[in-house]
Amino acid sequence: MTDPIGCSYTSLFRMAVWTSGLHLQEEEKQDVATLSWGTRIQIVRGVANGLSFLHGLDKPIAHQDIKSSNLLLDSNFQAHISDFGLARRIDASTSYASSQSQSTGTMGYSYKPPGYKDGLTVPALEADVYSFGILMFEIATGKRPNLPNFLDGKEVGLVEWARNMLFQNQHMEMVDAYISREDSLIQVQVKEYFEIAGMCTCEIRRCRPTMPEVVQWLNRIPTCNF
Repeated sequence: MTDPIGCSYTSLFRMAVWTSGLHLQEEEKQDVATLSWGTRIQIVRGVANGLSFLHGLDKPIAHQDIKSSNLLLDSNFQAHISDFGLARRIDASTSYASSQSQSTGTMGYSYKPPGYKDGLTVPALEADVYSFGILMFEIATGKRPNLPNFLDGKEVGLVEWARNMLFQNQHMEMVDAYISREDSLIQVQVKEYFEIAGMCTCEIRRCRPTMPEVVQWLNRIPTCNF
């Protein structure tokens, strides 16, 4: 989440002042090469910690719109989750949102689990986990989920492409070409990262991990050279 600097209730218009930040998508468009493997894992960990906090509240909150354009990066590349317009408190006994989600637009749907686009009710916490898994793929591969990928001459989505690459054990080939292959890239760590993303994007919702579990797994991946 973003950190407030201060607020005012004395004037006619209430206002809050927030720390400055940079959209992850904007940063990647400006200079993808500046984001090393270690920095990208740091960003992913920051988002995971934020979601774990939201999901761990007494009345859990599902963000429901996790995507790269809703992330802000500070000067130290710490990630902050923004845009809580679709967020909902969850009935902890059912893990379902109390009201139907609003439309998130074409880009938002690119991060949603199967069936969401057809108006099916989705367990909101698990939907956040799925969206986070797609975000993991996007950050590490440099591929946008709303743009087509090609597999054996067939146009497929990011998740299908990633699953095929994982099945073929082509973890290193998935890594963004802008990341130096000498930049702290250890094959076993890359494999572990993508396997976590794969579990998060499992089509069977009950098979997806919780965000606290994801945080634990990500923290086991050593990184350096931020």
